[in-house]
Amino acid sequence: MLFRRDYRPIAQQFALKAVELNPQLPLAHMLLGEMALASEHLDEAIAEFEKERTHNPLDGYVYDRLGDAYTRNGDNVKAQQSLQQALLLEPNSTGPFILLGKVLLKQNDPANAIMYLERAERMDPGNFITHNLLGQAYRSIGRTEDASREFQAAQKLQAANQPKLETIH
Repeated sequence: MLFRRDYRPIAQQFALKAVELNPQLPLAHMLLGEMALASEHLDEAIAEFEKERTHNPLDGYVYDRLGDAYTRNGDNVKAQQSLQQALLLEPNSTGPFILLGKVLLKQNDPANAIMYLERAERMDPGNFITHNLLGQAYRSIGRTEDASREFQAAQKLQAANQPKLETIH
């Protein structure tokens, strides 16, 4: 709860204390990994997610977060492996589909990226990141009309989610 309210140092102290009291505590390493990832301490995040994976090997979200950390760290092979495991365990979550599409784009494999991103778009058509990545993938294979449509959709969605100031009279 403290982490979600952006009290990271206090949240980290409590999470470290919890791990000290019980190193096998479910989701404790997950929380430490999330905090490290939020602070861009990627090696630390990966280490914590790996620890969580050993304690909780059937939690797809662990593989999703691990894939995100590996992606940010530039290890696309491990990212792809983790994200594919996440898809097996959590086939109804859009996060791994989006991240896997992103990884495949980085690996210059837009055709396969499109497959995962289109699936994510069908599951959650209101995600501007998915539309943006789809636009990039379509553009890279020469589908300029589709790319333009996706970029416009991403722009619309992002604009709709921007906070608007209201004048109070």
